[in-house]
Amino acid sequence: MRFMEIALVPVLPASRRWWFALLAVALMGVPVASAQERRFEFGGSVGWTFSDGVHGLEVGTSGLPATGIGPENAFSYSLFASYFLNENLQLGVQAGRQESELRLKAAPPLEVGAIDIDNYHAVLTTLLGDDDLRARPYFLFGLGVTRFGHVNFTGVDGVPRFFQARTRFSPTVGTGLKYYLRSHKYGLNFGVRWTPTFLDSENAGFWCNPYWGCFLVENSQFIHQLEVAGGIQLRF
Repeated sequence: MRFMEIALVPVLPASRRWWFALLAVALMGVPVASAQERRFEFGGSVGWTFSDGVHGLEVGTSGLPATGIGPENAFSYSLFASYFLNENLQLGVQAGRQESELRLKAAPPLEVGAIDIDNYHAVLTTLLGDDDLRARPYFLFGLGVTRFGHVNFTGVDGVPRFFQARTRFSPTVGTGLKYYLRSHKYGLNFGVRWTPTFLDSENAGFWCNPYWGCFLVENSQFIHQLEVAGGIQLRF
């Protein structure tokens, strides 16, 4: 039997031997190709964001004494898309929003108006462990911008007023856990992310308005957001 198997190979024409060789290579590459097909990941999360603001005030025409202004802790959500550079490294983008209220720190505190805080970052994520593990801790670092939305409000004098939208540079860092189902196509994610947003140089004004005045940055040059969230992801 072995002699017959060996003897049959030379009988095939040269062109057919090439086709058989290519077919064998293709079949050997099938498992690798199917694994590489799931290099993209898309997902989202919902959670709660703890925020702070800026301190100090150059009192405006309202004459209301205040010590600072900032967004309240509030509900937040985000979407992300990423590409696996290898089994432990992802490069992607994240976009998130915190739907909050801008609160004036006075006696008593006063809610100025609704404010949306949007974060846009390019993110590099490191996942620990082998790619076939179902539970994988991760760490991320990103750079981008944070946008503080336009705020409409009515002063105690009944006149409609507003704070202009402001966009500032911000890094973001986070850690958490990604848990994949058996197929590794779907999963859950849980994480904590910190985003400090750079405002202006020391003693510069922020959230300025002729009515309230200018809130000063003083020594604290950042507005901080700490998000705790969970969500789902799809890998394909």
